[in-house]
Amino acid sequence: MTGGFERRHGFPPGTNDVRLASRDDQAAARTLAQVSPVPADLLAFYDSIGDVTWADVGNGYFIDSAVPARSYVSGRGARWAGVGGTAQ
Repeated sequence: MTGGFERRHGFPPGTNDVRLASRDDQAAARTLAQVSPVPADLLAFYDSIGDVTWADVGNGYFIDSAVPARSYVSGRGARWAGVGGTAQ
């Protein structure tokens, strides 16, 4: 996904990383499922993937782990897009 990046932008791509889920990440995902109607696909994702940082792909992609997502949903009562409304 970063092939030709340096040629197009004039500098090499930064670090792009996909971190595997730790036991803490997986536990946070289970807790998240208990406090919010989390889509099954997202739970499956969090069971395997901890977080994603693709800073130099397109405009950049960043997916936090289930730990901050759990805190955000628990503390703010957010709703998932496509499940009763948009995240608030």
